[in-house]
Amino acid sequence: MSKSFRKISIPALAMTGMVLVAGVVLASNMAQFTLKINPGTLAVDIVDGTYATIAAPAIAFAPVTASMVSETSTATLGSPTQQILVSNPDAAPNGWTTSIAATAAKWQDAGNTVNFDYKNDVATSGQLAIDPSVGVLTHGKSTAANTGVVKGSASNFSSTVASITLLDADATSAKIGDWTLQGVALTQTIPAMQTAADYSLPMTISVVAK
Repeated sequence: MSKSFRKISIPALAMTGMVLVAGVVLASNMAQFTLKINPGTLAVDIVDGTYATIAAPAIAFAPVTASMVSETSTATLGSPTQQILVSNPDAAPNGWTTSIAATAAKWQDAGNTVNFDYKNDVATSGQLAIDPSVGVLTHGKSTAANTGVVKGSASNFSSTVASITLLDADATSAKIGDWTLQGVALTQTIPAMQTAADYSLPMTISVVAK
């Protein structure tokens, strides 16, 4: 006895991924995997050359000698071993701004007995100036370009200026990337006849999304 076979094409079932067995329609044995990647957290930190967080970063101004006239002391914010790092893991698509502000009213000695100003409108009475424009901006661990990320302009604290922009990124900046800033110039004008002591001024660097 001879046997014959007939090939049957069922394109509609093939399109839907279903199988026809003895007149019964079975569901597909294929599964669709899903995976969601959420945005990370926009952050700024002070890190070392390996991008490890520095627990207690400190910037030392050049020492001066008590004087009958006002004088200045300088320092640098951001170095190869203590650099500013801004990280944007797809958290701020429209850009971000990094700024610095003091968290105390004045420079204060350890015993809280003497102090002097950092935001007086008259420079010789105590004023802190910051110039990010002379700093060096580059990428961090990522290879993100600097496109859309600019350094802030030279400015000083005053009765109307409570924070100073260090970096500003617009919507054309990389959506996922990190950037470092080194070499920001700091200049503090010290009032005349300021008492000799060890002074400190706590500062906070922050980043906010636009």
